[in-house]
Amino acid sequence: MDFREPTTHQPHEPLRPIPPPPPKAKRGRRGKGLIKLLLVLVLIAGAGAGG
Repeated sequence: MDFREPTTHQPHEPLRPIPPPPPKAKRGRRGKGLIKLLLVLVLIAGAGAGG
């Protein structure tokens, strides 16, 4: 198979426009802080529900 030659049917052509990747770089440290906050909230909620 020679991919340099134009083919009538392109298997790698996307059917729908590709969505942009999730902004992981923008979150940075805040993302980790949010995860820690969520864990703490879950722990507090679990302790409150258990008690």
